[in-house]
Amino acid sequence: MTSESALDSAASRSLLGRRLRRARESVGLSLREASRRTSVPLSQLSRLENGKAPVAPDDLVPFFKEYAVTDAEQISALTELARSTKRSTNWRDSYASVISPNFAQFIELEASASALTWYENAYVPGLLQTRGYVRGLMDLEPTVGIETPAAELTKRIEVRLNRQRILDRETGAPTLSVVLTEAVIRVRVGSAAVMAEQLKHLVEMAARPGIEIQIMPDDRHNAGLLIMPFCLLDFPSTWPLTEPSRVYIDQRAGFFWLDSPTEIDTYRKARANLRETALDQQQSVDYIEQKLAELQNLA
Repeated sequence: MTSESALDSAASRSLLGRRLRRARESVGLSLREASRRTSVPLSQLSRLENGKAPVAPDDLVPFFKEYAVTDAEQISALTELARSTKRSTNWRDSYASVISPNFAQFIELEASASALTWYENAYVPGLLQTRGYVRGLMDLEPTVGIETPAAELTKRIEVRLNRQRILDRETGAPTLSVVLTEAVIRVRVGSAAVMAEQLKHLVEMAARPGIEIQIMPDDRHNAGLLIMPFCLLDFPSTWPLTEPSRVYIDQRAGFFWLDSPTEIDTYRKARANLRETALDQQQSVDYIEQKLAELQNLA
């Protein structure tokens, strides 16, 4: 078990940026005018509001003045948040060569979440993959024209496995709810032994408190027919500040975020439908164990 903090710098920077933008807009200042009044370069201010840059607590003083932020509790919360935006060295720094800036942000937000909900129709989500399964997926990349040097491949595997450490925290581990289509369980990745190991791992993880794994049968009419695979991230409340929920959608061409209230509501409704329509936890474990037995007979 680890005791890694549930609050990561990416969530802190994002939340602080949102709050500063909201305060600026509330007094009717353009980004350029705010830059002039606070003597903060326009590019730096833009990065700050977009959650891309850390900020020292003392550097917030001119923003409080120009944005008319006078509430003591709000000032205290924003100041404390600023202290969290400049992180210390962590494991991700050793893998900068194989993690894009956008994916680095996702990893940090994933590590900051209090609840994660995954829907997947192609493969097991990264937080639940075994080493052999990860390698099996990456071994398929040349079939779509992706050639990766061996050293880089090893680092990418390590990144995926290191992400899983958030589930081992003694405190602050996120809850994890996963809905997988039958195809994820049926379609073999790697050898029969590799897939059997992966299915056994799913059964073991489903027995952990705070982790729910459900299987969606092929013959059930469900919201998954209308949407792409997604991850819904919810964050802990830090009164009087709260990081809003986000939806992460990953595609081969890249990933994107959804964070408007309307979009989040759409995916919450989809999540509810998926969980209600899928097999329950025990039925899902029974199904996985059935497929595991079939694979073990082949091995």
